[in-house]
Formats: sequence, structure tokens, C-alpha cells
Amino acid sequence: MNAPAELPAQRDNRRQAKFLYWTGWRITDIADYLDEKEKTVHSWKARDEWDRADNVERIGGALEARLVQLILKDGKTGGDFKEIDLLHRQLERQARIERFKGGGTEAELNPNLDKRNAGPKKAPKRNEFAEEHVEQLEEAFRDGCF
Repeated sequence: MNAPAELPAQRDNRRQAKFLYWTGWRITDIADYLDEKEKTVHSWKARDEWDRADNVERIGGALEARLVQLILKDGKTGGDFKEIDLLHRQLERQARIERFKGGGTEAELNPNLDKRNAGPKKAPKRNEFAEEHVEQLEEAFRDGCF
């Protein structure tokens, strides 16, 4: 379980640069911060089309980054575990949204819809009136006439 903590710290500069760009950093500042060439960061931006990313992709990336940060943290608190659980649920929700964007159904956003519609269907009740109800309706109709 402690194996990841013993590994040397590795950074995914390309991914980190994308998140920094999405938070408003300039390319030159990102290159300086990550100790990369400015042309390299520009090429990452062009190839990965950072400007064309929609909000769902940006939020999903931020959720993923925070989740990885918490998972790799040593000495997690109860609050950390709660946040990890929350982030997993949010990532699951993001995945459902992605499936829905590709031409899915509303049931992909809300799995409870499939459960609700899975049971046997009841036959609809006809408009049946007892004799006393028919008399009440006729009386109300006559009273409403001039």
C-alpha cells in the first residue's frame, strides 16, 4: 500500500500545463513554472485543443487531479476519505454525462429511471362510476343548467 509513496515524484507536465491553462495561466508562465520550453507548451495546447474543451471536460480534469492528489496523500484524515468518496461519485456522474452527450437516453443520467420502469405494468383503471356517483353527476349537471 505504501509503494506509491516510495516511488520518486513524477509529474505529468503536459496534463499539469493543461490544468494551469484552464485556470487562467499564460503560456509563458506555465513554461517557466514547469521548466519546459514555451514552444513545447504551445504545441501541447494546439495538439490537445485546450481551447476547445467544454466545461464537462474541464471539471472532470479538475476532479481527477484532486482525486489523485488525495489518494497519494500520506496520513489521510476522515475528511480526506469523505472527499475521495465524493469525488468518485462526481466522476461517475461525469461519465454518465459523457455517455448522454453521445446520443444517450435520460436513463443514462439517472439509473433509477431504469429501475422505476423495470417492474410489471398495471392495467389502467377504466372510468367506472357507482350508481350513486352517476346520480350525483346527473344532479350536478341539472343544477348547472339554466
